[in-house]
Amino acid sequence: MFRLEAPALQLWTLTVDDAKRIRQPILYVGGEDSAKYFQEVRKLIFTWFPHREEIMLPQTTHMLHMMYPQRVAEGLRNFFSKYHIQ
Repeated sequence: MFRLEAPALQLWTLTVDDAKRIRQPILYVGGEDSAKYFQEVRKLIFTWFPHREEIMLPQTTHMLHMMYPQRVAEGLRNFFSKYHIQ
């Protein structure tokens, strides 16, 4: 992750104009107790993708998938089913 993926992510850019062209369903999944950085990312996503949907789990951090895997899985299943994503 840190040797290959993280450096590649730093080279990748997404602008507001790029975001405006995205029409696919967008899902934001987060934990209410996540660090401030993730709260800022959430605000940006909400600004750039007003058509997004959200799963926000209470009493969870960025590690929500490890804290409550069943709740995360159910939310993903519902989103994927709604848009017939396989």
